[in-house]
Amino acid sequence: MTALGTAVVGATVSKRRETAFAWARSHRGVERELDDVPLSVLRGALPRELVGTLFRCGPGRLSAHGTNYHHLFDGDGHVCRFEFTSDGVVRFRNRFVRTREFLAERDAKRALFRSFGTNKPGGIRRNAFDPVFKNAANTSAFAHEGRLYALWEAGLPHRMDPATLDTLARDTFGGRLLDGENAWTRIAGRELPFTAHPRVDPKSREMFAFGLSNGPTQRLHLYRADGSHAMDEPEVHKLDALYFVHDFALTARFRVLFLCPARFDVVRTMLGLATPVSGMTYEPARPTRIWLVPRDGYAKSPIVIDAPSCFVFHHVNAWDHADGTVRCHALRIDTYPELPHPFDTDTLSIAPSKKSVPFYTEFVIDPEARTVRAQRRFESPCELPFVDPSLTTQEHRFSWATATDPASPMQVFTRLVKFDRARGTETVREFAPGFPGEPVFVPRGDGGRGDDGWLLAMGYSTRDGASVLEVCDADTLENVCTLALPVTVPPGFHGCWVR
Repeated sequence: MTALGTAVVGATVSKRRETAFAWARSHRGVERELDDVPLSVLRGALPRELVGTLFRCGPGRLSAHGTNYHHLFDGDGHVCRFEFTSDGVVRFRNRFVRTREFLAERDAKRALFRSFGTNKPGGIRRNAFDPVFKNAANTSAFAHEGRLYALWEAGLPHRMDPATLDTLARDTFGGRLLDGENAWTRIAGRELPFTAHPRVDPKSREMFAFGLSNGPTQRLHLYRADGSHAMDEPEVHKLDALYFVHDFALTARFRVLFLCPARFDVVRTMLGLATPVSGMTYEPARPTRIWLVPRDGYAKSPIVIDAPSCFVFHHVNAWDHADGTVRCHALRIDTYPELPHPFDTDTLSIAPSKKSVPFYTEFVIDPEARTVRAQRRFESPCELPFVDPSLTTQEHRFSWATATDPASPMQVFTRLVKFDRARGTETVREFAPGFPGEPVFVPRGDGGRGDDGWLLAMGYSTRDGASVLEVCDADTLENVCTLALPVTVPPGFHGCWVR
């Protein structure tokens, strides 16, 4: 571990290569689905007071039925369940999400659907004028008031049984996520997109979400569901141009969205000559448009503020400041990040460009003056940030993320980092040549001083040659316990903790 300003020796070339090959090994694909297998403790001891369930979601495999997926976002969705019991045992269960597309391809034993970065085999003949893309359900495991969802931002959420991980429904929230207006979505099945990053107000228990639907005019759909899962009529805004939005933030007053400038080659994509990702181009000449959308819905119009062009994939948190501004903390990137394929070990170990590195940035947004100021707060390149969900809409002090050495050209994030806003310090733990996944914070009891608890991170250990679940002290990042998974699981993207 190290604090900000203390040097950390960068990984050697050989260690970088070892990490790149470990990253490839971890993505070779889940081969078995297991039921409630007790996990072996490799190091340390489980805290008896750590009781609850961790859910993690990600692409479970990057090839199927003779087709190799060309992008990390295309892998078939897979959810892991880690049940921490009061007798000091962690029971592991895993399932692929039984999406309609997963089942159809399983029965046909061949690829039937286009994906974000992969067209169907067969060239133009099989891909032209096909607007139906696979809902991979591979980005986030999200819990809300007793329900569990596997999420993918361009399609419907999949509701799963939180005990068995059986896939229950392609959830339309009582038909609210079925579109009757747009011919484009009618052709594709009327299903509206639903973000992989909903936000829950910890006081009202309302869930807020959004979706971007494409067509002749791009539309932004804003959703709100109460604690009983009843969803309001979606609020729909037609956009003046094409944008990319992956995540958003929530305050007591506003939904905060960063509309990042992008151009989509719709013609080449619909002709089967391009995939959505290969047809997307960053447009730095346009501003990044910040929308503050009042939470009282149609009563007020969005406040729109132009900021210097940038990309924001993930938000940390946001809140309404006493001076009337909105403080939004996000990971800012100078340009659209190009994610290497997990099996491209050369690119993984030596990145061709460092322009697409995210940094923790504070945006001070003034709704009255319609201005925004941005300031980088920390120096570790980082991704997959996590804040105690009970602090959503409130000012936080601590947050955690995966990170990389600023001096390293590695494309793999091999560290965990803790950010302390009050002191302006970073605490870092290095895992190279292994790596951690997203750190999920679990407070001790009902919480304490903000960092009193544990971090749960599913990753890969080259020391053990296995996928592992790391339990770390959330304050110091020191190891509390390392558990071995009985199957190799890609580290995936996002998860949640349920008491």
